[in-house]
Amino acid sequence: MEDIIMTEADIDCVDYDNVCQEQPATILTMPNEILAKMIYLQTNNRTGYYYLPEIEELTIRLTGISYATCRLNQKRLAFYNAGVRLENSGLEQRRRGLRRQIVEAAQALWEGIDPYPVKVTNTETGEVTLQSRPFLPTQDTFRRFRDRFGPTNALPTLLFPMTDLSEVPTQVAYDPAGGWLEDPTKAVRTGAQFKAISAEWITHKAMLMLCKLIHWRDPDYYRKGQGGFVDNWRNAATTWHIARLESELASGATVGMELVAPHHRKGLQRLKAKLGVALLTSPTRRPQRGIDTSHEAYVEFESLERASRDAERKQAEAIKHFNKIVRATCTKCPETAMLFFPMGFEGLVEHMRIAHPRSFWEGKFHCLG
Repeated sequence: MEDIIMTEADIDCVDYDNVCQEQPATILTMPNEILAKMIYLQTNNRTGYYYLPEIEELTIRLTGISYATCRLNQKRLAFYNAGVRLENSGLEQRRRGLRRQIVEAAQALWEGIDPYPVKVTNTETGEVTLQSRPFLPTQDTFRRFRDRFGPTNALPTLLFPMTDLSEVPTQVAYDPAGGWLEDPTKAVRTGAQFKAISAEWITHKAMLMLCKLIHWRDPDYYRKGQGGFVDNWRNAATTWHIARLESELASGATVGMELVAPHHRKGLQRLKAKLGVALLTSPTRRPQRGIDTSHEAYVEFESLERASRDAERKQAEAIKHFNKIVRATCTKCPETAMLFFPMGFEGLVEHMRIAHPRSFWEGKFHCLG
């Protein structure tokens, strides 16, 4: 079926007089199962809360597709129109080229390399060498972020939207990620300003964007234009921490109490005892076949071998159950041993990002409870 874009005019054509409209005071008294099906519509002519199934029925009758699909088509049309505008704008084309230069400079600085080194000529031999300018970052400046969740190849997706870098924005897939750093090219508007751009300007803007991206100590870090406002940056850090915690579970470091803080050991030991893990943490000794080849020795060996296999299977199942419980229900903060919500690794990582940013952005937290 051909996609039908539902505009605001189409929404206004819906016969709202035949739809049950509720007032905000009435909404608060509704049960949860009814409240979950209410939707707030704001159009040119009507504003209020409506019952979603009725809106769905009228929308399908009007356009042939559901209300949710109409809204998604609206977003897709707006995204495409913005791409067309960017493609046909000469100013935006020059800005895209400038942004790519900033990204290239930022990638070099991220690795500790001068993007525009100075040429130095030896007066005696005539040999020309490239010398880095002073006061630029070294290889260790961004190493903590580069080796964890900010690899150099992913830096373009952290600094600018892909539509602002591509030559054909209309062919870029829709990206739901929102929140970006302040675009320094927006201040460049005239041809004279473009001609005045130098290597120092590009290096300065690239370094400024990198500093805004990682400077979590800034009290305005989560405001618009700062690093904490960038969805891709936060999501990359969150994904990295969750994968690291899951790998620790899989390696047995948690069940073996190797990375567990003292104030968490008591609770985990009770859980291990309840699941039967406490008696099975040591590897089971497999029986050794002796030189006795009699039938009785063979029967004894087989019984011991079967018992060892059963013990290993029970141990693996108990540890797997233990890891699953810890993965979904950990509730204690690694720093303070206080409870946090929601439970699980996702809640733990989000709690650490908000309450303990140093451990989230620059450190590691292992202890669970």
